[in-house]
Amino acid sequence: MNAPYHGHIAPLAPPPECGVAAAQWQLIGQGALQFFGVSVYQARLWAAPGFDADRYTCLPFVLAMDYQRRLSAQVIAERSLAEMRRIGSFTEAQASQWLPKMRHAFGDVQAGDRISGQHDGQGELRFARNGQLSGEWIDPDFARLFFGIWLSPLTVVPTLRALLTGASVA
Repeated sequence: MNAPYHGHIAPLAPPPECGVAAAQWQLIGQGALQFFGVSVYQARLWAAPGFDADRYTCLPFVLAMDYQRRLSAQVIAERSLAEMRRIGSFTEAQASQWLPKMRHAFGDVQAGDRISGQHDGQGELRFARNGQLSGEWIDPDFARLFFGIWLSPLTVVPTLRALLTGASVA
């Protein structure tokens, strides 16, 4: 059983919902997303030592976000789809399948809520909301595009990518 989540991720260990397999992982990096000066979330990336962001599509990791403000599941899911389109193309049929999955997995968030996404390196994803499993499926295209929002070289938040992946910030 996981302890209740109260808005803080221990910086030295992956979120507890990641399980025993991630026990040897380390915090690769962390950074905040701000939109017009408003803090949206603090993100943290955990992976095995030697994580290579350029190979994120084939490596296991966990990306966790501590939200600093209230957002609806619909807004998060729609914004995710818009950002995924910047990373690569996908069909409207895929978008129609992904949108309800994301809404369910993310749920409405309040300040202090945490959403974490775990990728197994082969296209299987697990999402947790405040430490409780909220969605899991296998979809390598979705995994590449979704996690690419933060980890792809095509991201619109290159400074956050650099902070998450431990790269130098220009």
